[in-house]
Amino acid sequence: MKVLLLGAGLLVLIAACGSSGKDLAEVSEELAEATATPTATAEPYPPNDSAALAEIIDPIVEPYGLRFTYGSLNDTSDGYEPSDTGNHLALYVEPTGEYSDEDYINGLFTISAAVTPYVFETWEGLTSYDICQEPRPADDDSPTPPPATQVNIERAAAESYDWANGDLESMLVHAEAVGGEAFSVVVAPPFNSVPLFIELVEKIFPS
Repeated sequence: MKVLLLGAGLLVLIAACGSSGKDLAEVSEELAEATATPTATAEPYPPNDSAALAEIIDPIVEPYGLRFTYGSLNDTSDGYEPSDTGNHLALYVEPTGEYSDEDYINGLFTISAAVTPYVFETWEGLTSYDICQEPRPADDDSPTPPPATQVNIERAAAESYDWANGDLESMLVHAEAVGGEAFSVVVAPPFNSVPLFIELVEKIFPS
């Protein structure tokens, strides 16, 4: 699988590819409702258990037609090892119904904007996390399919971005500005060929 690095922060996996139809005001309202649903805890780390994580994450992602599938807490200080006191949280979600290719691209921002502030505000022990959109179950119903998209972000990069007033374009620009492992966005085939995504990439990284 070929990987193209655009600038420092935006990763695009190459290959062939709908819309959510929501404007920014609708998205902002939904973000406020979704992120207000879970109750913050005093624990420094999230539960390292998929069932417990589902109770927390599902209310956040369900308004966007997704459900939590599994997740894990990992220590990245010396590799990538499962740990109940790990500093990195990995989350995976999948569509529950109709979900277009363009929805995957829009979801890069809407899902990140819904989950990211909550994750870092709730668990102070985390220094980074990533969230992956899995393929539609009709396309790949294996227990752990290769992700269609991944947004990986460190705490400082997340806290320096205005999630409440952002959009996909500004998020990608921020990822590029931050660069490297601090904020990376990965889009796998065929979703990297969605016209919306191509237009944004060409606008942000003109040849």
